[in-house]
Amino acid sequence: MASLFSYEAIDGSGKTVTGKRTAASEQKLHELLAEKGLVLTKSSIITKKSKDLTKVKVGPKHVIQFTHHFVALFAAGVPMLRSLQDLQRGMENPQFQEVVEEITESVQGGTSLADAMKMYPKVFDSIYTNIVEAGEATGRLDSVLTKLADYMEWIQDTKGTIATAVIYPVILLTAITGLVIIMLTFLIPRLAAIFENAGVDLPLPTRIVLAASAFLRGYWWALLIGIVAFLFSFGMFARTTRGRLIIDATKMRLPVFGPLIRKSCAARFTSTMSSLINAGIDILRAMEIVGEVVGNAVIAKAINEAREKVKEGVPLAQAIDETGVFQPLVISMIEAGETTGQLDVTLQKVNKFYDREIPQA
Repeated sequence: MASLFSYEAIDGSGKTVTGKRTAASEQKLHELLAEKGLVLTKSSIITKKSKDLTKVKVGPKHVIQFTHHFVALFAAGVPMLRSLQDLQRGMENPQFQEVVEEITESVQGGTSLADAMKMYPKVFDSIYTNIVEAGEATGRLDSVLTKLADYMEWIQDTKGTIATAVIYPVILLTAITGLVIIMLTFLIPRLAAIFENAGVDLPLPTRIVLAASAFLRGYWWALLIGIVAFLFSFGMFARTTRGRLIIDATKMRLPVFGPLIRKSCAARFTSTMSSLINAGIDILRAMEIVGEVVGNAVIAKAINEAREKVKEGVPLAQAIDETGVFQPLVISMIEAGETTGQLDVTLQKVNKFYDREIPQA
């Protein structure tokens, strides 16, 4: 259960620091303060929450709505604390309302907004909290949050576009599968009786269909067990690092869908990198975050490999090119952005190109 603690700590210079902070336990409070270079010396619970909200998940729609309203209030000159308090009263989702209430208490106790949001990773992901942290550090919180809300809307629109495109083939495949099952279990058995009475030699394809029908009717339970076992095994395999890499690599080689997946990942990479760099986050940290959210294990691995090369002084465009997973357009635009010093702008231009390409694909 999350609680609001009052604490005393010592900083690096030996000075005593006091404050308030929300944490799941005293041990967690100690860890959170240690990340800030503080050593906890004394703490006490001010209020104890009736339930743990750190694992609460809120839909993107509510987070986007919250971000837009927060920016509107903050940009109008309403203090941050008052903005958060006003937002609580008008929220539709009761769980999200409780999360914002806890964040408000943490901010009121001296915690930064980004650190308070990091307590709820299911609501505010690493992109969100890092951009908020950068906005607080640079004093551009309202502008970076506006672009963050636009980015989140773009993610949702892209997902919706792909989902809409996939609906028709999924419905068609389901209908065909259902039709084949009906034919094998009801129609073919009636025809089999006619063929047997006719006493003629049947061609091989017909015998195969009749055998499939007999197997489905006689051993449907074995087939069902096999399907369930396969899905369970596949799910377990997909949860492993090696399994995720193999599955995602296979997806990228599929005809028709492979190029679409590559374009979708490239769009997410360019859009996320652009948003993070624009917010003032350095390239190495931005690449680390993008690797976590790009949505494809192969591309995430390539980004992490490129990040290590950039650390060693290799230009970003060259490091990305050497991975062999990104399209030439992405590489050339990154190179142009590095040359002109406007990497976020050129990445956004690539993203706009893919915004047109993905629906067509």
